[in-house]
Amino acid sequence: MDIDLNGLTATQLKKLQAKIADKQKEREKLPEDVKAVRELVKKRGWRSLEAFLAAAGLTSKVEVKKVKTKGTGKRHRMTDEDREALEQSLKEGKLSIAEIAKKHGVSTTTVMTAKKKLKLVKPRQPKK
Repeated sequence: MDIDLNGLTATQLKKLQAKIADKQKEREKLPEDVKAVRELVKKRGWRSLEAFLAAAGLTSKVEVKKVKTKGTGKRHRMTDEDREALEQSLKEGKLSIAEIAKKHGVSTTTVMTAKKKLKLVKPRQPKK
């Protein structure tokens, strides 16, 4: 026979204690998960997890603004596939330098350097 404890039987109380123990185990793991998510969000250029969630429409408390990091990240190295795609865009000649740079996520200087390597740039004419 179960004993009544403020409306709960001993069996219900044991089940509730087991649920609480499970939730506590989940909570112990939560800070590690939140930390990993926060690091990923910052690595992707968001000011904070809250700003990312606001942008995703999951909360509306924080203004949405991407942070421009100046010199804090590693320089991006173009892969062979990236370089080939850039060179293909240059050879097609349909887009401007700025459009190609934006399309491939590189600077205009990178595009001009690739263009020079492909010898698609005419040398300057000497002054007369």
